[in-house]
Amino acid sequence: MDKSSYKSDFAKINGIRLHYLDWGGSGETLLFLTGMGCSAHLFDQIASRFTDKFRVLALTRRGQGKSDYPETGYDLDTL
Repeated sequence: MDKSSYKSDFAKINGIRLHYLDWGGSGETLLFLTGMGCSAHLFDQIASRFTDKFRVLALTRRGQGKSDYPETGYDLDTL
């Protein structure tokens, strides 16, 4: 798979910068969420397979990868 076909960017949510990858596509949004300790790059090998039916995004949670590492906000409701 060609991993260069995504856009890498950040969204600022409640003052925290969260890293995401956008493979494009059309249709409803398909959002891949990582488990604990992983980044959005976890989906590099499979995300482009869904762009024919969906707009495909993957989010890196706070405290992981390139997303911000705030001191608080790691409770399950916030994550």
